[in-house]
Amino acid sequence: MGGEHATTINSEGKKPNETDMINVAEKVGLNLNRAKHILSTIKTYIYQSNIQKYLRNGFR
Repeated sequence: MGGEHATTINSEGKKPNETDMINVAEKVGLNLNRAKHILSTIKTYIYQSNIQKYLRNGFR
């Protein structure tokens, strides 16, 4: 797959970001305020947990 993940978000496989996620939410007809709230909630849980170190280190 050329070094990219098999899963993509908004056609972005290497480094999908918040904009990509919001664009997908919009494309599938989700309420954008709700989508932004969900994204914010997920970010809050990630920042408050130890999962950050695993994400930074590629699950090593």
